[in-house]
Amino acid sequence: PVEELAVLDIVHEVLERFDPKTVQEHTIHVYIPEYIVVRANPQYMRQVIRNLLSNACKYAPVDTPIEISATLYGNVVQSSQALPEICISVKDAGPGIPPDEIPQLFGQFVRLRRDIAGRVCGSGLGLYLSKQFVELMGGQIWVESEGIPGKGSCFRFTLPCIARPKFQAQTKGYEIYTHASSDAQ
Repeated sequence: PVEELAVLDIVHEVLERFDPKTVQEHTIHVYIPEYIVVRANPQYMRQVIRNLLSNACKYAPVDTPIEISATLYGNVVQSSQALPEICISVKDAGPGIPPDEIPQLFGQFVRLRRDIAGRVCGSGLGLYLSKQFVELMGGQIWVESEGIPGKGSCFRFTLPCIARPKFQAQTKGYEIYTHASSDAQ
């Protein structure tokens, strides 16, 4: 079921249930305004954030920052876009992803060459499932990385949001009258 969800609440739920030792190894910065609301399946959304955060913690060196942020994405006033979207990002300072391996990254059972021989374990299903969940919710997912160690990666995904003003105008519809003053010479 799709619900209206405050992104900040979902991120806090994921962080509260995350392995405390893993969370303590990194400085996690959350930059999400409390008024950002998306239309999403809560279980799918939690799973996607958990997968991206888990990967960031796995690949980024201990004591490096991980940033989770959410912002309005794309052109909100364009009529071709049915709903505005929110872009949620998880950014790390890890080894980055070689550009030639990015196209396969969201495939089933895909693991990067360096990881097959390395210390990082995984099934190669986390990003594949994340992509399925994001697309089922009407969004898209991608990664931005130069493949340069220390510059890390930024995984981003979009979800439809509800465009809601923070407050409503108090005035009701009425006509505005203007008249030129007759005593102005």
